[in-house]
Amino acid sequence: MKWLGVILAFSLSLAGAEPKFQSLDAIRTAAAQGNAEAQFLLGMHYVQGANGVKKHLPTAAQWLTKAGQQKHTQAAYYMALMHEFGDGVEKSAAKAVDWYRIAAVQGHPTALHNLGVAYDEGDGVKQDRTEALKWFRKAADKGHDRSQYNLGIAYAEGDGVPKDIPQAAKLYRSSGIQGNVDAQLNYAVMVARGEGVAQNLPLAWAWMRASALQGKRKALENMRLFERNFSAAEKQAALAAWEKLAKELQAKRER
Repeated sequence: MKWLGVILAFSLSLAGAEPKFQSLDAIRTAAAQGNAEAQFLLGMHYVQGANGVKKHLPTAAQWLTKAGQQKHTQAAYYMALMHEFGDGVEKSAAKAVDWYRIAAVQGHPTALHNLGVAYDEGDGVKQDRTEALKWFRKAADKGHDRSQYNLGIAYAEGDGVPKDIPQAAKLYRSSGIQGNVDAQLNYAVMVARGEGVAQNLPLAWAWMRASALQGKRKALENMRLFERNFSAAEKQAALAAWEKLAKELQAKRER
């Protein structure tokens, strides 16, 4: 799935490229002269096998490395992925971390998150929960849904941070509104119980429905339980809450 993101980003980069980079010859020339953006684009040609260039990941890695060494954010991120999965380069968690760090320092949201995961799991670096939370927080501040979810769990459980139920609820909602299925369920449970937020069973049902529609079985089970116990007025309120939430979710997807 990560490589799908690579290919999509590459296609978009070509479509919106500066005029001087809209031909392969121009890209090759600029890359040879040390232009980081051209090196990145040339590397991505070899990733995808585009415009007559034969797909060859080792050559892609050579050009992406050159661009990444010049602090090209996307190139550094893709080099991290290549080392993480061993695509065209040595599979190395430590080298992946080094590249993620370059991209993360420049604010790449997923690199920030992945660096947090590396510290949390001790994958390529010494395990360090405090350091993991630091990077999760940076990613969460940039809207990364999984980091928001991870921080939500930390605040809910007091794991590495002071326990803060309202903050956990806030983070679950921010993650859930972006479509994170686990955050949607967790937020629904908090709304149902009145933990960190005002208790609202119809609204909890709406959030459970959002999660259930993405295949979360526990959410579907909770929905059915609520429906069996709802009054007619509560059912109407739940449908109204869902209509409002569905519009908010759709608006977020379209941004």
